[in-house]
Amino acid sequence: MVIAKSSVLKILFILQFVNNSVQTIYDLTLEEERIFSDCPEKLQEYDVIDNMFDFSKMSFTMTEEGVILEGNLTFQWDIDPKDRIEASCSVSYFDRGNWQPTVLNIKYKDFCVAMFDPKQFWYKLWTKNIVNAEYVTKVCPLSGTVLILEPYTLKMQFGIDVPLKPGRYKIIMILSAIDINGKARRKSICTEIKLSFIT
Repeated sequence: MVIAKSSVLKILFILQFVNNSVQTIYDLTLEEERIFSDCPEKLQEYDVIDNMFDFSKMSFTMTEEGVILEGNLTFQWDIDPKDRIEASCSVSYFDRGNWQPTVLNIKYKDFCVAMFDPKQFWYKLWTKNIVNAEYVTKVCPLSGTVLILEPYTLKMQFGIDVPLKPGRYKIIMILSAIDINGKARRKSICTEIKLSFIT
């Protein structure tokens, strides 16, 4: 059977495209048992994650498999229920004693909607384990809302098509309350998740 040269070129092009579009799965190790840490360089500019969530009824246990999470957390950010929460995430890499920005950045116009979107990275890591997700979706961002979690082990895995260098990384999350006129309220929340990646 003879295959035309043009057909061969098409096949090679398709194979090259598929190869380049396949994501690499990275396993990362959390540095903090409690997962979230404050943003040290931005403490004056931003509030801490504890002003957004009450973690007093949550337990975090570091194991070789990951961090075991049990309990529930309460949304306690005192904002208007009509507000929209914007969230932005950026990834930095620790290089030669300094945190360097990477090309990995994403912004969500409505965190209350995005947090239960199965396509988003935190759905697999966190919100798919919220038992009362349907109720939370309806009332978010109402202060006093309890998020009930089924116990699970958090394993930090990311599927991305950007090559990662081994070393230390941190995900910086900024959450802002936006009123109905599109203006940001009060201080935003800043938190970090520190990770290590070893080949």
